[in-house]
Amino acid sequence: MRGCMKIKKVSQDKIKFNFKIRNDKLKFLILIREEDMVKKFYMCNYTLRDFLLANKKKLPGDLFVINFDDIEKEDVMNNYIIEGNPIPNELYIKLESNNIYVPANTYELKYFQSRQNELKNIFITLGAKSIKCCIKQSNYKSTVINASAGIENIAVDIGNEANYSNEKTVSTQESSLLTFDYNEKINEINYKTFTDDENNNFYFLPKEKEWQNIIIRRLDHSQLTDKCILKNNSNVKMSVSLKSNLKKANIGFGHSTENLDEFEMFYEIEYHPLASLRKNSFLIEIPSFDDIPLSTVDDKTTSIDNIVPIEDNKI
Repeated sequence: MRGCMKIKKVSQDKIKFNFKIRNDKLKFLILIREEDMVKKFYMCNYTLRDFLLANKKKLPGDLFVINFDDIEKEDVMNNYIIEGNPIPNELYIKLESNNIYVPANTYELKYFQSRQNELKNIFITLGAKSIKCCIKQSNYKSTVINASAGIENIAVDIGNEANYSNEKTVSTQESSLLTFDYNEKINEINYKTFTDDENNNFYFLPKEKEWQNIIIRRLDHSQLTDKCILKNNSNVKMSVSLKSNLKKANIGFGHSTENLDEFEMFYEIEYHPLASLRKNSFLIEIPSFDDIPLSTVDDKTTSIDNIVPIEDNKI
């Protein structure tokens, strides 16, 4: 019909989650001493600083080279927060979620731990009664990442104290459990808790559709149980020529000692009941990991590999 105005259909999820999406480029940092800023380097007309900056196009992000002797100046400290004691001739990568530069060889691990902490904070904010974590590992040592990793920066003060227990099952599986006391403040949680501009606790959430679905199931349907899988999605690659040039410049970048490529964490959450069920709400019960053998089996119907997150269209 002529003259009719087309009305654009808006996703209900977008209404609930009014996020400001951030596309942060990777940021790399190298500290070099003042004499290296000006002296000639490696039988060429470049200074070390110029040589490093000439290779910045080979990095998957921005590169900053600053004077190590200026590291204690206020403007430098405000712009470049570095984990631990700053080391000259070391490559750092900025962990945007924590606003801190970490050594390149620990970045992937720190990135995963940051996502892990944020996901747990979501569970706790939603009123978790218990969080059970099953770790599946492939050629990985379980001493670094586990379900007891720091739970911090919770969006609201819900006054929960966590109790922790750990149980190793087989050589490639580890089960951990966190439990939390009930607090009435969980009844005040709403979508603004996760989307408030002043709330900087949820850096990854705007791009994690599965995490958003977890919140929707809890807030809209008073969900009492849920589950999800956390996988590593960090992929910082450096070319062979870049690594070679960094070695020539005596810049340490190291190699991560943790192989997270096939690392997976399976979460099972039980929530405290909300004070009142929302209108037209319904509950969805999620199968417990206890019903699924944690041993390595060939039967595809019972293997933990076949656990899949609930999709939105199944709600």
